[in-house]
Amino acid sequence: MRKKTMIGIFGIVICLMIIQISPIRGANFKRNDPSGDVAYYTDHTKASSGLNIYPEIDIESFEIEGEAITITFGAAPIADENHLVKFSVFWVGDDPLGNWTKGRWSGLENYVTTRIENSTGGMIAENSLTIDPAGLTLVIPIPNSSMIPNILDPRAIYLFTYYYVNQEDGESYQDDITYVTGNFPGFTFWITMAGISTIAVMGLIIKRKKN
Repeated sequence: MRKKTMIGIFGIVICLMIIQISPIRGANFKRNDPSGDVAYYTDHTKASSGLNIYPEIDIESFEIEGEAITITFGAAPIADENHLVKFSVFWVGDDPLGNWTKGRWSGLENYVTTRIENSTGGMIAENSLTIDPAGLTLVIPIPNSSMIPNILDPRAIYLFTYYYVNQEDGESYQDDITYVTGNFPGFTFWITMAGISTIAVMGLIIKRKKN
């Protein structure tokens, strides 16, 4: 095997191993949502979608920046009993199902809560704050944000908005963002093993050539 080829392979392996432990992160986390994609539900069943109406529930984006979440809409969000914004963010950690931030905002409810648990399900911290509207956005502080080291790398996000026409009949207009990702420990394991094996084999080849 030529020296240049061996150096190239060695460089690729090292890069793969560095990438898995040092992922590139931006200054914020953002998910955009198309405009004019409100759906109509009747009897709790989707009847139509892609509607350019009720812009106050039409989500434009969901963003995590610093210690706050910002949700942007097509028009200023409305706080009354017919409107509702609710969301859940599950953070990567020892117990993803127990490490979360959840909130609801309407004319009847206004809160955001973060709960942090350890690997055995014991609560480390839980705290609640309120949500403030600002123009076309809801600015949502993240309680216990200092305890979330991977705040720009959420495991899952579920955001739903509603305008209720008749709650008893299940008639409403809705929009949503759903984002789900996961760690792949198997992938990381095999990348590591392949890297170590490749480096070992290349070492043997170099040793034989010297001999």
